[in-house]
Amino acid sequence: QPWHLHQSIHEISRVDEGRIWAIDAPETIDREEIAKRGTVLSEGDMVIEDPGVRHTIANLSDEPAILTTVQVANIPFEQFNVDWK
Repeated sequence: QPWHLHQSIHEISRVDEGRIWAIDAPETIDREEIAKRGTVLSEGDMVIEDPGVRHTIANLSDEPAILTTVQVANIPFEQFNVDWK
């Protein structure tokens, strides 16, 4: 997933299977740095990203992972597509 932030949306991601690395950072960092500084999420773990927080998630393992993400905000549906920056 590319680095991004949301202006109004709360993003909730849950690991359904495998492992995912999650990180917030104001700058773009490479996979090695994500592995060092990121939080490893395993099956059942969740991360909640608040609006305005630049973040990414990545599967840095050799195994597949399944993730469910829900985005919620009190904004009109039409604004969801333009909220991703």
